[in-house]
Amino acid sequence: HLRNPDVQIQCCGLMKSLSIESVEAKKRIVLNGAPKRIATAMMTYRSHAGVQRQGLEVLRSLACGGPACQKELAHAGAVERIINAMNSHRENSEVLHQALAALGNLIFRSHTVKKRFLLAGGLDNILQAMETLQADVAVQGLGIWALNNLIADSARG
Repeated sequence: HLRNPDVQIQCCGLMKSLSIESVEAKKRIVLNGAPKRIATAMMTYRSHAGVQRQGLEVLRSLACGGPACQKELAHAGAVERIINAMNSHRENSEVLHQALAALGNLIFRSHTVKKRFLLAGGLDNILQAMETLQADVAVQGLGIWALNNLIADSARG
């Protein structure tokens, strides 16, 4: 049902609901191919804010599954999907809120994902979101949090 954005929204919502159960649930979802399916839906419906928001919400949750989940999500293109969502929906606070939250979780303590994000030019996207939605407290807070996660542990190597 890739041709129907409403079905994609519902599928992402279901994956998010299932992933909330536990870290083990997140790992099972990731290992069963969800990252590629989410990336495909987000690529197919780049201009659909609802698909982007739901896709980002499930990425946000799955990225809390630990290093193996973060690695698999990055391998499936989660970093690029987050950046694309931020570029395509620069003034949509709901999309940017979820993008920054997903990003913050994805880069947390993962030097490999941080490097991939920086090489993709993602730092500018965080700053652009914060600049565009200066009055949005959630975007500002999540932007600061994502920046903090980006620089955290850098002194340790």
